[in-house]
Amino acid sequence: MDLDYTYVTLKPTEQIGMHAQESFELSAVITGQGERIIGDTTSQFKAGDLVLVPPNMPHCWIFDSACTDKKGHIVNMCLSFSHDFLDKIEICFPQTHEELSVFKNLDHALTFPKDAGDKIISLMKEMRSKDQTSRTLFAIEIILEISEALPNSKNAGQYQLTYSLDQRLKQVEIFVACNYARQIGIEDLAKHVGMNKSAFCAFFKRATGKTFVTYLNEYRLERVLYLLKSDPKDNISQIAYACGFQTISHFNHLFLAHYGCSPRTFLNGHKQR
Repeated sequence: MDLDYTYVTLKPTEQIGMHAQESFELSAVITGQGERIIGDTTSQFKAGDLVLVPPNMPHCWIFDSACTDKKGHIVNMCLSFSHDFLDKIEICFPQTHEELSVFKNLDHALTFPKDAGDKIISLMKEMRSKDQTSRTLFAIEIILEISEALPNSKNAGQYQLTYSLDQRLKQVEIFVACNYARQIGIEDLAKHVGMNKSAFCAFFKRATGKTFVTYLNEYRLERVLYLLKSDPKDNISQIAYACGFQTISHFNHLFLAHYGCSPRTFLNGHKQR
C-alpha cells in the first residue's frame, strides 16, 4: 500500500517490538514516554515526540508502564508512505523535486523543530476522522511540510550492520529489550545480527558464558521483579505472561531457581516492607 494511517490506543506492553519496514514511517506520540531505539541510536521520548524513520531502518519505542492515560494506555499515530507515493507527489508538484530528492535519499531518521512538529501532529490528528481520499490530501500536505522543515531537522538515528563483538552484543540487548514480551525465534535474532543460528549460539555462549535462552529468561525474570516491586497489587500470572513466559509452571520453576523463593513468597515479603 502506498499510504497507511493508524491511530492506536493500547497497553505499553502491546506496543510493537523492534521492526523495519519498506516504507517511510512518520510516528507521533500523543500519550506516553520512555526510550526509543532507532538504528544504532537510543534516546528518550515524551508526548509530542515526532520522528520520521526512513525505509529498512530497525526501530522501536519502549514505553514506560507508569506513564499512561487513566485506562493504562499509551496513544500514538503513524503515517506510512512509499517511495511511489512520493513520486506521485512530485508529478503533481514538480517544484518539490529538489526537496523530495533529499527526502528519498535519507539514510537517517529525523526530528523536527517544535513549530513544524506541532503543525504536522495537528494535521495527523485531523486525519483520524477522514476517509481514505481525504487522508491522501492530508498526507500530501504533511509531506510538503516535512520537505520545508528538512533544512532545520535533526538526526534522530542511523543504522549500519556491524560485526564487532561489543556491537553485536548491543544489538542483541536492544532486540531483547524491544521483544521480550513476545516469542523470540533464535533464527530471527541471528539474522538480525548477520549470523546463522548455529554461529550465533556459539558466539553468544562464548561471549557471555550462558546460552541465549538463559539470558532471555533472566531478562524476563528481572522485568517481572521490577513490575512486582512497582505495583504489588498486580496479578502475578498476568505479569508473567506480559513478560513473555508461556506457562506459569515454567515461570514459577525459573523464579524459584533464580531467586530462591516462589513469586508469591517474594510478593508477600515485599508487601510487608
